[in-house]
Amino acid sequence: MKAPKKNKFINAELCTHCGYCLPICPTYSILNDETHSPRGRVSIILALSRGELTPDEASTALSTCLACRACHSACPVGVRPAKLALSVRNKSPIVTPLLSRFLHTITNSHSITSYISRVISWYQNSGLQGFIRGSRVLHLIPPLRRIEGMIPALRKEPIPQLPIKGAEKNAKTKAALLCGCMARLFHPRVAPSTANLLQLLDIEVTLMDGFGCCGAPFRESGNREAFIKQAQKTLDAFVDISEVDMVICDTSVCMVTVRSYARALASDKKYAETAKIFSEKVHSLELLLAEGLPNVIPEGFTPPDSSVTFQDHCQIQHGLGGKKEPRELIKKFAGSLTELPRGERCCGAGGDYMLRYQELSHKIREDKLAAIHQSGAKTVVGSNSGCLINIEAGLLQDKSSVQVRHLSEVLWQSLSKG
Repeated sequence: MKAPKKNKFINAELCTHCGYCLPICPTYSILNDETHSPRGRVSIILALSRGELTPDEASTALSTCLACRACHSACPVGVRPAKLALSVRNKSPIVTPLLSRFLHTITNSHSITSYISRVISWYQNSGLQGFIRGSRVLHLIPPLRRIEGMIPALRKEPIPQLPIKGAEKNAKTKAALLCGCMARLFHPRVAPSTANLLQLLDIEVTLMDGFGCCGAPFRESGNREAFIKQAQKTLDAFVDISEVDMVICDTSVCMVTVRSYARALASDKKYAETAKIFSEKVHSLELLLAEGLPNVIPEGFTPPDSSVTFQDHCQIQHGLGGKKEPRELIKKFAGSLTELPRGERCCGAGGDYMLRYQELSHKIREDKLAAIHQSGAKTVVGSNSGCLINIEAGLLQDKSSVQVRHLSEVLWQSLSKG
């Protein structure tokens, strides 16, 4: 006798429709529509489980969910609407807009990402970026304007050099640094800053190469085939996983994604064991630095006199709970910390959500920009490139002087000067 089939959406049945999730849901706060609230999404999922909706209908109805997981933190009975929505998307993936597919064509390939990154650097330094933005010519071509608007403004400070291989004094630990594709594309200072910080801890760093994107956007949209393909390409970048003691990600969404490889590839005969070992070796950069840097920085070190606020990546703060460590690092090494008002709220980036639902994403972002100005901070720091790109684009539109930086950048800039 066959065992009864497990209901994949049984978690939805715990929902009491109490409404605790409503005030913290970014889409409900803008649209004021129950369909776009966590408990409304639970109702859609329950309707799917009863056969009242098809997977396509349910996935379309759930497509506005940012998967920020704020509702997970708010729910008193443990319902996980965002994870349930992702499960539905795995049955019927979200339709990806042309602009997102164009961006994925770039980021899925390491060689194309590297080439376009150099083109962006030339575009910024040649003066063409300033001319294009000043002329407003791209207002006539909205798709190009969206892509161009993601490119950070020209920065004067030089890109740090990568650490000299083998310069670690007592390197007993070997780490592979997995650099996020969006950071490689738009934030070239992040990888060398992270590598230099790790070298301060006497960790021998090897930059992973040749894998493109880790698969995060495909995991979020439910395109399992593309996600698995990118996960396999990432694992192929390792000659032998036993050669490293840990895997460090410089972009927080990548850390969340690669930790899921073990489960995603559990039935893959070729990759299952490698994926399991790989996922187990993924360490939090913030936790590693928070534990190690105080032991190697002289007691007399004084952080710079700068006002900094920290932008939490939603999936980290509501999923893994890593809020304390980056704040400790900022206060000790990067300046005075000012908390963001309503800091638990999403910035509206959501990977390619900001391209798929641009207008809604921008409306969600408005509160984040207002909170940044309300904080009075001169620099916004984060550890997720998508969030930083989205916030900087909004600040540039507002003609704000507030700077946007990755956590590794501000730490290394401060420590290298000190």
